[in-house]
Amino acid sequence: SIFFAVFAIMIAVTGVILSVSLKAEMEAYQNMARHTVDIQAANIAEDILRVSSDLAILTHGKNMERLWNDNGIPVPGTLADLAEEFLNLSMRRGLYDQVRLLNENGMEIVRVNRNANLPAIVPQDKLQSKKDRYYFDDAFALNQEEVFVSPLDLNIEQGKIEQPLKPMIRFATPIFDRRGKKRGIVL
Repeated sequence: SIFFAVFAIMIAVTGVILSVSLKAEMEAYQNMARHTVDIQAANIAEDILRVSSDLAILTHGKNMERLWNDNGIPVPGTLADLAEEFLNLSMRRGLYDQVRLLNENGMEIVRVNRNANLPAIVPQDKLQSKKDRYYFDDAFALNQEEVFVSPLDLNIEQGKIEQPLKPMIRFATPIFDRRGKKRGIVL
């Protein structure tokens, strides 16, 4: 009976030690997971700030200020300069699959695509209307300096889901002419 009593005490002590050890391991794991989530949240916030800054640079540049004439029609030479500015951003940043300017009717008037890591300006005859896409309506409804961030979805080209599948998150902000009239969005 002494043996069984000592054996029972040893099992109880072992159980307490294992329980305390398991609790400490769980706390360490939770702390590590919390730390990882905090780092990822900070990285996401930094990425959003970087993209928002790029949008602000594009929407407040000299070419954007001079883009529309008094009748609200884009000036061709300035439009070409703006396309080069979009191309430069796409090449230097290396982050964006597409950089676009859509007019108030949802029609692309400038677009730069990143094709196999080589950005290129899309020719005028290949530009598309995006007036029926949710992101155009949501971004166009914003006020100056506000930024739209879309949910993750799949890219649609020529009315069809692009293959291979290309998940997208879109950032957009409305643009205004020098008289304060809303003219479209940068996306």
